[in-house]
Amino acid sequence: MPLLLSYPRQFQVSMKKEAFVADCVVVVGESTTWDLGFRRTFYDWEQESVGRLMSKINNSHIAIDTKDTMVWIPAESKTFTVQSCYKVLLPRSEEAFPASAVWSTLAPTKVAFTVWAAYFRKLPTVDALKRRGRICPNRCELCYNEEETCDHILLHCKFSWEI
Repeated sequence: MPLLLSYPRQFQVSMKKEAFVADCVVVVGESTTWDLGFRRTFYDWEQESVGRLMSKINNSHIAIDTKDTMVWIPAESKTFTVQSCYKVLLPRSEEAFPASAVWSTLAPTKVAFTVWAAYFRKLPTVDALKRRGRICPNRCELCYNEEETCDHILLHCKFSWEI
């Protein structure tokens, strides 16, 4: 998972949002430190998360003498191909969407559309916004207990079950 999604608070405070690894690593002799360009010091309640971030990047192997490169994670070769992109975009299950059972019923169109959107995980949830790169706190606005996902809203949220 990208650090942007794992540590959104630290990303917001960073002044180096577009930086490459080479822009943030400082090598002095055999010692390596990081300058992530935070514009302020962190509050006490943020320290644990900052510690996890620093631990994660300190435990990463950085090849100082090589050029930064982009990799395509879904491909085994880490190189983007149209075929690997196509595989990522395919539906997540082998079963085809039961279109006739949804669209050819007496159910109102808005109900059929909601079923279709839920099947393809396209409901407008906070989880969907995060997948599109938005930085926002992810909690269910109905029950305030869990992350807001399609499954939670439709299957697990106690408030939804009461409606």
